[in-house]
Amino acid sequence: MVDSIDMLGILINIALTFIISWALIWAFFMWGLGVNNFAKLHGKFLGWLGHCSWILLMVAHFYAIFALWMDLFSAPILLTALLFGHLLVGLIFARNVSAR
Repeated sequence: MVDSIDMLGILINIALTFIISWALIWAFFMWGLGVNNFAKLHGKFLGWLGHCSWILLMVAHFYAIFALWMDLFSAPILLTALLFGHLLVGLIFARNVSAR
């Protein structure tokens, strides 16, 4: 029989996986458009730096889901790190998210 504590932990992990997946979709579309516009308006090196940071943010979402289920880090640490990554990419590279 599965303990109620284990079941609660599984339900929390499922809910956090959905939240991280939604954040991944947001990062893919919105920050992807913003980084692409940033790369068009700025130099080659800054565009490359923006794309690299965006790709790193995308990979961080997959790692966060893996780390969540493997209990490598606590959930607040993972969510704080992802939030910081979103703020960093969003405020520095992806301010213009228009699809022009």
